[in-house]
Amino acid sequence: MEELHDFIKEAHDIESRAAYDYSFGIARIASYGYRVNELKEVINKIAVDTVLHKHLMKALLDSLDELEGMNQSLSDIEERKVKAEEVPEEIKVLVKRFIERHLEIEKGMLELYSKIAEVSKNSVIKSIAESIAENEEEHHSYLMELLTKI
Repeated sequence: MEELHDFIKEAHDIESRAAYDYSFGIARIASYGYRVNELKEVINKIAVDTVLHKHLMKALLDSLDELEGMNQSLSDIEERKVKAEEVPEEIKVLVKRFIERHLEIEKGMLELYSKIAEVSKNSVIKSIAESIAENEEEHHSYLMELLTKI
């Protein structure tokens, strides 16, 4: 995971420098009297995507840090092997409610990310929203499978 973190950090740093350079580079070029209309359109598109990339890499770095802490917390939980018939009914009800609540959350997020993808004009945002919607659909399937085992 450390190697992944390093690659993402490097990508973030490069995207940060590039975003800054795109923002101010076009103004510098224009100040020399160069006609920048076509150049400006292309650079603006790239600059927008670069800013998105930079923030996505930052979000990934933050997520990796959070996941590392979460994994540590989960590894501290002692797992007990209990046969399904030994689980008290009130615990089964709590688990079922928990899963049902999260099924609703996943369904709502699937719909929301699908809407984001539908209305986005930016290809990066559209692609990410579509990918996350697929991921939410997977979550929904996993939870449905768990629900059938209770």
